[in-house]
Amino acid sequence: SNNADQFGVFRVKEGCAADCKRLLEEEYLSPLLEEKGDFYRSYTAKEAEKLEEAEVRVFGNYVIYAILDVRERNDLFSAAEHALRNG
Repeated sequence: SNNADQFGVFRVKEGCAADCKRLLEEEYLSPLLEEKGDFYRSYTAKEAEKLEEAEVRVFGNYVIYAILDVRERNDLFSAAEHALRNG
């Protein structure tokens, strides 16, 4: 693919969000950066930056990860927070 964009939303059992966040960071995002980082750096710095700045946030029983540019990432997290708060 020519861009790194992706996100995921997981609903987890109560008390499991921190473990899910850790697993996403350590078992998915870190290996992905290791595997694809050089490719994206050689292709375009913008895409590599998205991967390097990937983020995982916890919203109660929801864990969301985002590999997006900073504006899109913030929009995603804001929309998720708003939706979860307002049911």
